[in-house]
Amino acid sequence: LVSDWRDITTGKTTKSVLDPEYQIQLADGEGWPTQDGSKIKWSPAKSYQPEDIVITRDGDVLVATYGAVESGLSVEGRTYGESGSPRLITYRLNDQDEWKLIALANFNSPTQVPKDVDCAAKAG
Repeated sequence: LVSDWRDITTGKTTKSVLDPEYQIQLADGEGWPTQDGSKIKWSPAKSYQPEDIVITRDGDVLVATYGAVESGLSVEGRTYGESGSPRLITYRLNDQDEWKLIALANFNSPTQVPKDVDCAAKAG
């Protein structure tokens, strides 16, 4: 599912994975759907590499966290840097046995993770 989302954001596929109730929130405050229902305006990333993938699942809900190393991604006219940044995506298995994205969040990369903070990738 992480690879499917990467292929969509890099323009390799036009596969539809968004659930009707989806929400997307970017680190810069942009979010979709907007109050006026306008579509996301984005240009495909030139490259995108997920790293440190952690997946949890409970029944028909799956959550994946990972670091995304992107190059040349432009959303709403803003170009993202090439360093890895945290992502969180949530999928739900629908009645047709298809995984559909219900939530996505992008975060800015911290300059340093405090030593007393346990990240999901390091836990257990």
